[in-house]
Amino acid sequence: QTKRSPFGNKKRLYLHTVTSPTQRQMVYDLARRALEDIEQCLLPTYGGRPWQCQVTVTDPTNAKGHAVSPYFIFGPKGRLELAAWSHVLMRIPSPPKFPGYYASSQARDAAKTKKKKEQKKSKGQERLED
Repeated sequence: QTKRSPFGNKKRLYLHTVTSPTQRQMVYDLARRALEDIEQCLLPTYGGRPWQCQVTVTDPTNAKGHAVSPYFIFGPKGRLELAAWSHVLMRIPSPPKFPGYYASSQARDAAKTKKKKEQKKSKGQERLED
């Protein structure tokens, strides 16, 4: 029998179970932190205070109540990730657009720089008119 590399093109898509609870917990922690960030971006600030979100990711249990390992795949960078991760991300809606609210800091910074440029242009036009 030949060994199949999980890092190959199509071979990467094989489903794997992880027997080590500590390795599974490391993958769960990465998924938990990513979901918290995504969900917090969906909520508008309340009086200048951002919302905080807590996500819990645990092992599923079978009918007898024993913890079982979910399926994992090797991601594009060769790291383990949950096999259902892409389906979870697809179910999260895009952030709503509130006036004055930006879902990410990059969008907020881009809006500030755009506003500053517009103010500089308007000041420059006023000076030319004088």
